[in-house]
Amino acid sequence: MPLAGATVAFLAGLGAVAGTYWDDSWHTDRGRDTFFIAPHVAIYGGVLVAAIVVACWARAAHGRLGWRDAARGRCP
Repeated sequence: MPLAGATVAFLAGLGAVAGTYWDDSWHTDRGRDTFFIAPHVAIYGGVLVAAIVVACWARAAHGRLGWRDAARGRCP
């Protein structure tokens, strides 16, 4: 995976983890709430961005190598 993609995926994952801790404190202070609160947006947004980056990288690897070699980790 290119460094730029790995950096974006890492930061998105970090945002999702931070959102998880934020969500825990949010519910501790305020109890139950709706789905569309800021911590939930941070969690699901971070996971979504990381998944999109990984999916794009996998698609690019497939284009270069084919599914079989890409799944085996055989990079040229």
